[in-house]
Amino acid sequence: MLPAVYQNAPGGFDKLQNFEQGFVDALLARMGMEKSRAAQYRSRHEAFLEAARSRTASRSAEG
Repeated sequence: MLPAVYQNAPGGFDKLQNFEQGFVDALLARMGMEKSRAAQYRSRHEAFLEAARSRTASRSAEG
């Protein structure tokens, strides 16, 4: 049901509060997932850069 249906129905205010709480809960869960993925990306990117630096250093030491 749409939020407007809850709002206009008798006693719909209570149902609308439940709808809003569910929406907020879904957003908070998504934000948490996005933050953890961003942290994972940063750590993997840093590991990649470190590996690239060590490869460059080993090549320059050989040559």
